[in-house]
Amino acid sequence: MLNSIENLSRLDSPISLNSKDASFDDVAIHALLRQRLSKSTVEKRMRYARFMEKHSCPVDFRNPTYENFIRHIDYREQIEFSGASALSHEWKTMKTFLNAYGIPITNWNYKPPSIPKTKARVIPSPDIVHKMIHQKYSKDEYENAFIQYTLMHSFMIGWRNPS
Repeated sequence: MLNSIENLSRLDSPISLNSKDASFDDVAIHALLRQRLSKSTVEKRMRYARFMEKHSCPVDFRNPTYENFIRHIDYREQIEFSGASALSHEWKTMKTFLNAYGIPITNWNYKPPSIPKTKARVIPSPDIVHKMIHQKYSKDEYENAFIQYTLMHSFMIGWRNPS
């Protein structure tokens, strides 16, 4: 469906869709042509929409209501402990559908939790890694070789030693 987007005409595309009749493909076409979202973004939003519709606490995209959406989001946040970015993606998906249906978003007073800022990680320089791998950690030859070996694998493969 999204592969043949070049053949679609903006003139033939409705300005807003009827939520009762519109399929996910119709919403995807609207998102591409009217909302000017990229193809990859639309694919991601449709994937989220299918997930939300088939969830144990589903969202009804044929008859979207604020209460139904909030019930789903509350379930995801409280019961499933979903992360802030997942909830944000689901909110963006819902906004895509609301926009396609011509429903004003101003009536939907939802703000997803803020996404925590990532902490800066200190990555040692190659000189420090070389010194760490060749450091003598123990008088026991086997134990020293084992520590050096696990450090080498940690830096090369990404394994982490138990604390």
